[in-house]
Amino acid sequence: MIEDFQKHLAYNTQVKILNKLEGVDNDGNWYAGDQLRALRFYLIDAEIIAEATTGGYSGDVYAIIFCEDRFWLWRDGFGSCAGCDSLDGNNKEMGYEYILATMTSVKEFDTISDLFNYLDHPEDYLYDMDVLKEDLKKDSLKWIKENR
Repeated sequence: MIEDFQKHLAYNTQVKILNKLEGVDNDGNWYAGDQLRALRFYLIDAEIIAEATTGGYSGDVYAIIFCEDRFWLWRDGFGSCAGCDSLDGNNKEMGYEYILATMTSVKEFDTISDLFNYLDHPEDYLYDMDVLKEDLKKDSLKWIKENR
């Protein structure tokens, strides 16, 4: 399951020659709190259809990803500095390894209804997000209506 999804992440070595890309500093490093931006950067043949963030200086980020006619629920945590955010300061290659490591907790669903049911009754406390689940559902349904 995880391996199926990981093939939709890629690190393009040509980005090393670019001086500045959206979401990275002048040295080509990721900032604290850039988890969703990094996920978008490395995804191929997959689309984030809904996302939500908790907290301010630190918190959790969630994404619903559509890939190969399946839905994936992804999450990660973030902090406000290098000492409390593992992505902060990573270059593109290390950022790829970081995002790849976050795939260990990704959840796969055959239908959006199955995913919504999981959001309503999560088996893992990391996905227990009362307030955010309604926003994720609404944004997912909007994407489905516009794209399917």
